[in-house]
Formats: sequence, structure tokens, C-alpha cells
Amino acid sequence: EILILEENVFCIDNIVNRSNSVMIKFCQSVDTACKQNPCVQKCCPDGYGMIESKSCTPSDFDFNPQFYNIVSTNGGFELVEAIVPSFAILSNLECDKFILRPESTEGDFSYLEVDGRLYVPKHSDPHLTADKYCLEKVIFPEDEMDGIYTFLCFPEDYMVEDTSLQFTLCSLGLIISSVFLLATFLVYACLPSLQNLHGKTLMCHVVSLFAAYVCLSVAQLSGEDLDLFICAAVGYCILFTFLAAFSWLNIMCFDIWWTFGVIRSMGQGAGTRKQRERRRFIVYSIYAWGVPSALTAITAAVDVWDLSPAVLKPDMGVYYCWFSKMTYGIAVYFFGPVSPMITCNVVLFVLTARNCSKVKAEIHRMQQNSIGDRCKRRYQADKTKLIMNAKLFIVMGVTWTLEIVSSFLTEPPWIWYLSDTANALQGALIFVIFVLKGRVIRTLAYRLGFRNQGPIRPNTTEHLTTCYDPYRVRKTSSNTTLCATITDS
Repeated sequence: EILILEENVFCIDNIVNRSNSVMIKFCQSVDTACKQNPCVQKCCPDGYGMIESKSCTPSDFDFNPQFYNIVSTNGGFELVEAIVPSFAILSNLECDKFILRPESTEGDFSYLEVDGRLYVPKHSDPHLTADKYCLEKVIFPEDEMDGIYTFLCFPEDYMVEDTSLQFTLCSLGLIISSVFLLATFLVYACLPSLQNLHGKTLMCHVVSLFAAYVCLSVAQLSGEDLDLFICAAVGYCILFTFLAAFSWLNIMCFDIWWTFGVIRSMGQGAGTRKQRERRRFIVYSIYAWGVPSALTAITAAVDVWDLSPAVLKPDMGVYYCWFSKMTYGIAVYFFGPVSPMITCNVVLFVLTARNCSKVKAEIHRMQQNSIGDRCKRRYQADKTKLIMNAKLFIVMGVTWTLEIVSSFLTEPPWIWYLSDTANALQGALIFVIFVLKGRVIRTLAYRLGFRNQGPIRPNTTEHLTTCYDPYRVRKTSSNTTLCATITDS
């Protein structure tokens, strides 16, 4: 068909198409253009592309996609490159989209058919019309992306029902959780009797988790409006604070194992009990803050200086204020360090439970004297801490195990709801475990002036009683006492 165009309704582009002909661009109504030509959906308006940005920016790169004839064969298909003399470009697709990256993800291959449909072999509907996809020139040198990439719309029911419900549950849970975490920290900060070594490690764990949830809330509620640099910074803050929370949980598990297990030289060093605990807390802090700092710095270095293959890059802040879902960065730089910590915690709890049963058996064989009573009181206090730590480990371990599983499984959707809701409500569970206890409530009531009775004394005293254990104390010359009392100077 011959078209006669007026002077002011067309332009001759500098682009040469695949048939070595000069391209002429002109405007027509969608109905007319798509009736006479294959219609191709472009993600950005004409003259724009995704050049080192996840949004549309001015671009002088050509948009000249390759068309194919799809020939069915026995058990497969054959691609035959085709030259289309003319095609219409649409730029009116409004939907939430995800990118296909065939160079890094198996099954992400797509081919533009001569009739304007998109053939995606691995898709549930392999032939997609122009209202379900768009193509765009993408250049991300740090991700080794340079070419025309395919974007697909999320299924409408998934976006409207599943994602909105998941987002609502997770956002509500984060707000509730942050309030309870802050309340837990404030209670322990207001009560000096709770600020022993165990209390300080718990406070560090809680404040790390609180900071992580605050950053995560910012990312979820404002992620699309944040600058690329700020979005990446928020992502690294989330990474650091979550790693710190797991590191402090690791410390708490180690400390309770230390209590029931083998005494090292540091535990029996010179100085008072408070001095020894201060030294231990300093060592714990070096580990619990240092390891997350190092891991976060390594992740940032890999991202900034391209120190890994594209498939392993974190891509922090590129698509989300967190790791990209297009690579395996989260598996390497987050789940990678967290998984050994969880495994280590399991081992420490098993060893602690075994040592706890040994100590209990020895206490039952003790004589009923003042030293034996002190051993029992100390044992009960340590056992209480063990039970609380076990509950905390279950809360953290089980919920994050669900998170890991849900990150690799997209079906069924209830797995996402379960993992996101459980993770987001961790703060409330931690508050119940460590604050809603009779002794803490009574002490807090006295602190706030609601009770006349004096504050409840801590479970431990300045007299450290080392109960008999074949690993912990040497045999004394006395055959009647199985406890050795160490008095702080």
C-alpha cells in the first residue's frame, strides 16, 4: 500500500533498518496502525531508553528489534529471522513489569514474531500480545546488559490480590514489630538489674533488629521514590543490621553454652565478676559488630568494582532497595553467612542441653547445705536464660528458614504470607519472651512507682558458685563438698 504523507506529519530517522532502508516515522491512530502492521510495545516513549537507570531517560540509541518466523517442529520449534518492511510502535503499556534476562536465567528467552506477538517458550501462555509485554533498549555496564530486553507484565490477579495482601501484611507486621522491639529495649535500658552480660547482648540484638525493621519499612514504603544512591544505602543498612542481629543471637547462644560448658581462661581471669563480664562483652562486640561490617563492606566492594560475575552481583538499589531478584547475590552475601550462624546455634544448643543435664545430675547428688543451695539457685538462673535463648532461637531460626524457602519458591502464595508475617511479628514474640515475665513486670512496676515493694534482686549474686562437672572444676581434697565457691574481691 502506498501512503502519501504531508510534510509536517513524518520524519526521516537516521536509523537504517535490517533491510538497509532508511526508516520513516509518522503518527497514526492505534487502530489504523495495528490493523496494517505488526504492533510492538516499547516500554519508554520514542527517544527514551533505560540507559544506566531503571527509569526512562533520553536516549539516541536506535530501537530496531529482530523479528522471527516461528516454525513448529517435532517436539520443538525453529527460528527463522524475518525482515518486516514496517511495524508500529506503541508506548502505552501501564503495568508492573519484570525483566527477562536470558544470559543469566534459564527459561527467559523470548522472540518477537512477525505479527507483533512475543513468543516466550517457557511462559504459561507462550504467545503474548502487545498488552502483556514491552521491549526496550537497556544499558547497564555493571550488569553486562547492553541490548533490547523484554519486560513482562505481572499477572493481573497476582498484582492486585496476592502482592497487595502480602505488602499489607508485611508492612503492618513491621510497624507492630518495631514498636515491640523498641519497648523491649527501653524496658531493659530502664532496669539496671537486667543489664548483666546476658541482658546487654539481648539489648544489642534487639536494637539491631529494630534498626533493620525501620530501614526495611523505609524501603517498602518509599523505595520507588528514593534516589538510586540512597536506595542502595538503605539496602546496605538492612544487610548490616540483619547480619548484626544474627551475630548477636550467635553470641547469646555461645554465652549460654559457655555458662554450662567448659570454663576457659578468660572466664576465670583476674578481676571482679563485672570486670570479667566487661572484657567478655568487649570481645563479643568485636565479633558481633565486626563480622557484619566486614561482610557488608565486601558486598559493597563487589557491587561497586564488579569483582564477581554478573549472575552473582548484589545489584543493591538497582531494582529494589535490597538485593536484585535477577541474580544470586542474596544467596551468596546474605543467606551464605546466615546459614552457618543458624547451624552453629543448633550445635551450641545441643551441647548446652547435654551439659545442662550433667550439671543437674550433679546438683541432685549434693548435700543440702548453703553451698548446695547456691549451686541450685545459679543453675535455675542459668537454666532460665537457656530456655529464653532457646525460644529466641526458635523465633529467629524457624521464621528465617521459612524466609529462605519462600525466596526460592514462588508457589503456593501462602508460603510468602506465612514467612513474611512470621518474620515481621518477631518483635512481638521477643517482647513476650523477655518482658512479659513476673519478675520483670514487678521490677518495672516498682521502677515506675506503681509498687511500694523494693525491686526484685537479680537471680545471680556476687558469689560465683562453680558446680561440679568433670570438665569444669578440679577435684578438691574434701570428700564431702562437690562445689567450690569463688568470692569476688
